[in-house]
Amino acid sequence: MRQAEARITSLLANDLEAVEEFDKIDVYKKAASLCMNIAIEDINEDQRYVGKKLRLAFGYGIAKHRAMLDINSESKKAGIDINISEKDTGTYLERLHAGYPKTRTVYHKEVMTICMRDKRTLTSPFGRKRTFYGSLKAEEVYANIPQSIPPDHIRQAYFRMEKDPIWDPTEIRVIMEKHDALNYLVRRGKEHKYIPIIAREFEAPIDFSKCSLPRGMLKIPCEIKIGTDYKEMAVVK
Repeated sequence: MRQAEARITSLLANDLEAVEEFDKIDVYKKAASLCMNIAIEDINEDQRYVGKKLRLAFGYGIAKHRAMLDINSESKKAGIDINISEKDTGTYLERLHAGYPKTRTVYHKEVMTICMRDKRTLTSPFGRKRTFYGSLKAEEVYANIPQSIPPDHIRQAYFRMEKDPIWDPTEIRVIMEKHDALNYLVRRGKEHKYIPIIAREFEAPIDFSKCSLPRGMLKIPCEIKIGTDYKEMAVVK
């Protein structure tokens, strides 16, 4: 699922312009452009990486110190030479909030109000409930619904795939589940037989009408890769 949590956060903020951006521009380059005051066409891949991490951080209300630590440590793991200061991180987050004000004024405000009203309980579009005990941490509240949706969505998608009349478990089976993805083992030569089914079910619209924050429908594009080695898989266009 492509940019699933960021898309969900934009929908929960009722920011339909931001939702539409995902299919028109590179939203992580735009985030980096907003943060660093650099033209979007001049953003390099390292700066885009920072923009990606910050866009998720601001959506979940992550404080500047924690965001700084995440960016610097994760970039090292990824072999990216980045080291930003706490001061710059705070500036970047505030610029993102200025660029996407509904994240704070609509989503953060509304989800916290609903959580307190409904006995500290939030409900996802799939009916998953989470009750918060102890101290109420804003970051956990803001992240709860967006982070719970991808795994629930892909599991339901897989159950629907198995019901398709051409689905043959002797040719294809799941070998690994990740947060927002499934890895399949497919008999050689049968890959393209299952691509349309996988794409159809992964991209089935998610209905937010029964969510704690009732919204509309959201379709999240999926990205399918094929290869004989997990580290050398090519995107199917």
